[in-house]
Amino acid sequence: MIAIRADVNNIIASGHITRCLVIAEEIMAMGEECLFISSDDGIKPFLENKGVQLEILDADWKEKEKELPKLLELLERYGIQKILVDSYQVTENYFRELSRHVSITYFDELGYMGFGYCKNLINGMIAPPNYMACVGNALLGPAFVPLRKEFQGLPKKQTNQSLKTILISSGGSDPYDFLGCFLRRWEEEPVLSDVGFEVIVGALNARKEELRRLENDQIKIYVNTNKMSELLWNADLAVLAGGMTLYEACACGTPGITYGMADNQLEQCKAFDRLDIMPYAGDVRDGMDVALDHVFEKIKELTDSGVRESLTRKMQSLVDGNGAKRIAGAIIKGA
Repeated sequence: MIAIRADVNNIIASGHITRCLVIAEEIMAMGEECLFISSDDGIKPFLENKGVQLEILDADWKEKEKELPKLLELLERYGIQKILVDSYQVTENYFRELSRHVSITYFDELGYMGFGYCKNLINGMIAPPNYMACVGNALLGPAFVPLRKEFQGLPKKQTNQSLKTILISSGGSDPYDFLGCFLRRWEEEPVLSDVGFEVIVGALNARKEELRRLENDQIKIYVNTNKMSELLWNADLAVLAGGMTLYEACACGTPGITYGMADNQLEQCKAFDRLDIMPYAGDVRDGMDVALDHVFEKIKELTDSGVRESLTRKMQSLVDGNGAKRIAGAIIKGA
């Protein structure tokens, strides 16, 4: 059995649990069982009917070291020797103690490099930092982005001449109300007259009902949808917060405009922009109006089908969707 240590709440985006579940699915397909371990029961709705076990620590998700006694007791009880950790709240002492009992695989987007205690370090960002000094096995770049099966093996996308459908997503919670601000701004200052919007509202968005009231013939609202690949595939353009969705858009070949609203999103958004794959509109925390100005400018530029087609080719050559299989294999083999 392999343990997966992850949390989800109105602060921790749902992308963390989503990618852990994708890896768990691949681990189980390879013949191993999975046990999820979480601080509290906020994770439960995400694990329903997934075929995994769950243990709740009843701990503060921000205080990782305080959970160690109960976590180690669980690992011993289940006879677990390998654990995948997905948390930005880890400390060097946490990993030091944990590594004495299990082999650790860690999502390392913040560049901690596992503090020298991890067997595998995952950083699927488009431009990961230099891991030359890392003592662990570094699983780096878009080849190790763990996308769901629906994003694997997609055909080459054909670019429509006209821009008819724009998908907008803000991740699980949208704490700064980007979706509502965008839609209200568009109503006042539309860039195009006959475009439709597919608006993806996360499960933890506190403004779900407010956004539903904005729905009309032009705007379709999807709350916690299970049709993301279909919606992304059918869209001509996407406006996306930094995170896993950027790589899902790449697999679909759907040109995107990115924006940030959390520190861990910024570097990858800037890297996509720097490599001319997705333009970056800025951090909404520095000013929503300024970010929206940039988004609207980029939408105007991307009405050009030739520009969108060029981006599509770059995106689909970058991501093949098989990252979860590669990660699962590395965890099981203990590479």
